[in-house]
Amino acid sequence: MQSILQTICTVGIFMICGQMIIHFCPGKQYEKYLRIVFSMMVLVLLYEPLENRFSSSAQVLSDSVELEYSKWMQDDWFYREESIAEAQKKLEQYTLEEIKRQLEERDEDRLEETGEQR
Repeated sequence: MQSILQTICTVGIFMICGQMIIHFCPGKQYEKYLRIVFSMMVLVLLYEPLENRFSSSAQVLSDSVELEYSKWMQDDWFYREESIAEAQKKLEQYTLEEIKRQLEERDEDRLEETGEQR
């Protein structure tokens, strides 16, 4: 609320000073150009507090999105590490089972070649 009152006071003082300059300007042919310049400056004065308010809101939104994304990435990496460890255990287990199966097949083949029974 204080910033709104400050902006209104600033714009009011600027408009009074602008009207004073226009009134005391000797050539009336430049009056319309001075009014355009002063009007643009008033728009800039009015835009500045709005821009500050919305940019701070956008910054807060940006920070919250970044925080959520970083939390999501940390959680994702944690689960990926767990799944990688599980996958390595399963691969090791399957590898050992395959080696065992191949050894048993080789032993059976040798027994068949020699004609012995198990």
